[in-house]
Amino acid sequence: MMHNWLEGVLQHHFRFRWGFVVFSKEQKTNIKHWASEGGGDYPSKRVMYKEGQGNAFEADEDDPEGNQGDYGDAELDEGLDGGLFTEVDINLFCHRMLDIVVPNSVSKMPMNLGESKHGSLREAQWYSLFAFIIPLVILEIYVNDVEKLDPQSNRGRILKNIGYLVQCTNLVFSRRVSEWEANNFEVCYRKYHETSVQIFGKLGTKPNHHYALHIPDQMRRWGPLGQVAEFAGERMIGFIQKIQTNTKLGEYSNLYNTCFVLI
Repeated sequence: MMHNWLEGVLQHHFRFRWGFVVFSKEQKTNIKHWASEGGGDYPSKRVMYKEGQGNAFEADEDDPEGNQGDYGDAELDEGLDGGLFTEVDINLFCHRMLDIVVPNSVSKMPMNLGESKHGSLREAQWYSLFAFIIPLVILEIYVNDVEKLDPQSNRGRILKNIGYLVQCTNLVFSRRVSEWEANNFEVCYRKYHETSVQIFGKLGTKPNHHYALHIPDQMRRWGPLGQVAEFAGERMIGFIQKIQTNTKLGEYSNLYNTCFVLI
């Protein structure tokens, strides 16, 4: 269940709904060539204009540090394949992420987050990303003046959407579960789905999203989901696969049992 949440719901939100993909220079060149041949356009920047003042991302004399000021609402579907994040957003996210300090016990993010060459994130990294990194970084991207933030604007909906998802993640990994946690997950997940339809309506839902509807019942029946997670078994399988048997598999039977007990 927790594997489904981490590498199903969270990964889909980050990679597809947000469209968090970092392209190399060669990939960008190929995309531009593809667009010039009539294959469509990849919006490399979200360009928003004030009346008569040009690009809101460009610094001016009154804003030498490049602060974005009161630049209106966020635009949707501006990223790759209808995703939320543009190249500007992704670069800002990666830059702000470097400023976050987490305890040594928390899994660290790769420096090249979003690039294909770093490979897939581990389950622990997906949890760290949504539990510690995103709640801090997302405010830097979408909040300029909290007093002027309209909850019904796109910015407000985006913040509520990710807030509900983060809250659901915390509940899934809660070490103590009662009827309150199960009911709270139902409420937060329903609101996450409602705001997702408003923001990412074109991207639809996946089977993992439907499967997550069963989490409250599993909490009520089994208690904390960490107690029934499959992570220990997966770690054992990974450890066993790295062992060089050299046709002496029978000699390792006791070792396998010992490893399972230790894990």
